[in-house]
Amino acid sequence: MILPVRLSAGAQHDVEDTVAWYEGQRVGLGGRFVAALDRLIDRVSENPQQFPVIVARWCAAFRMPYTLLYPPTTLRSSPSCMCDDTRK
Repeated sequence: MILPVRLSAGAQHDVEDTVAWYEGQRVGLGGRFVAALDRLIDRVSENPQQFPVIVARWCAAFRMPYTLLYPPTTLRSSPSCMCDDTRK
């Protein structure tokens, strides 16, 4: 079952800030970040239980220092994700 993933308002703000930061580093890098984040969200949506629980489940982006965190109890509901920007 594919569940929709909702980013919290704070996570959405973090994403926007991160895209701007990456674009400031190199043109096109913000788009690569968005593509990596979209793949991450797809993975969480397809199977939220596949990632380990520490305090929350977490899913790290490939080649980007970014992690999605979501509550471990998302079997039947849509995961609401926070973003952890580890580049700072």
